[in-house]
Amino acid sequence: VTAGFIHSEPDGVIAVDQKGGGRRLRLRQTRLYVYPDTKAAIVHVLAIGDKTAQKSDIDACRGFVKKLKEGRDAKTL
Repeated sequence: VTAGFIHSEPDGVIAVDQKGGGRRLRLRQTRLYVYPDTKAAIVHVLAIGDKTAQKSDIDACRGFVKKLKEGRDAKTL
């Protein structure tokens, strides 16, 4: 899917951006991170966070995906 509010992150993680709300509301930009596991036909919802937590959110998501790909039980994260 190609859209202006969806973009790829490292290791197959996808970010869905929330933007808007107008200047009056001054909402923080929020991102939903997912990982589409095409082999299992599952979309894993990994994290949601704002711009200030972006780096740590992406790092945590990448760790989850790495463990998932290694066949570990991701529920222990």
